[in-house]
Amino acid sequence: MINKKSRFLLTFILLIWGFSVFAWAPSMGEPPKPIKDYEYITGEAINLPALTGKPTVLYFGGDWCPPCRATRPSIAKLANEYGDRVNFVFVGSDDNNLRAAKLLEIQGKKYKIAMPTLAKFPAGTIQRGPSNLGDFGRIYWWPTVVVLDSHGLVTEKIERSVRSQGLEQIILNLLK
Repeated sequence: MINKKSRFLLTFILLIWGFSVFAWAPSMGEPPKPIKDYEYITGEAINLPALTGKPTVLYFGGDWCPPCRATRPSIAKLANEYGDRVNFVFVGSDDNNLRAAKLLEIQGKKYKIAMPTLAKFPAGTIQRGPSNLGDFGRIYWWPTVVVLDSHGLVTEKIERSVRSQGLEQIILNLLK
């Protein structure tokens, strides 16, 4: 017979496992599906297959998220250091009222920024962007990083604890 403490622990483990199953789409070793309801801040569609040929770092975050604000500068530094050999796309889940500032931000930078589709989410209409990215998967934790190899296949998925040193090592391994 299972006591209350053991039942609680089992329930907790199953709950965490259940969230993890859904949180980890796209699948490791496979190309991700298209990202729904987001576009580059220039208005272009995000075309993941067009990024093949070199590794890609997809960084999902937002200015509304304190951990994202803390880690984003170090990821931007990596983007500026490795951006000639690695694609970096910051998928920002912010309201489109920040789009003009983001356009200024990318001038001279070696990364792209994507935001919620302007046609569907006009400026001032959302507090933060959608976390359900359609067939691509769902973002449960902010920030999240998905790394693709030069063939466009998922090699790494990191939720919450994004560390620039660990990401840099992943990048260096892909560049070998």
